[in-house]
Amino acid sequence: MFITMMMDVSSLPTALKIFVLAIPFSYPMIAGKALYTGNYFYVLIGIPYLAIFTAITIFVAARLFNTEKRFTMKFKFQRGLRR
Repeated sequence: MFITMMMDVSSLPTALKIFVLAIPFSYPMIAGKALYTGNYFYVLIGIPYLAIFTAITIFVAARLFNTEKRFTMKFKFQRGLRR
């Protein structure tokens, strides 16, 4: 958040730029700056990226919570080794 507030993303080194752009929560700050300066590249790239990230997150959450097996599962903790 501080990097996107204080610095322009396009002026960052490539490795740091990729790291910042991979974080989906940085796009609202980047999009606001980009729209203000007329640089629509980050906005046009960010919308599909966030849509894909959201779809993957929803898919993983749906698969995880699809059955109640995870909620009713009993865990067995063993003390020592049984022979």
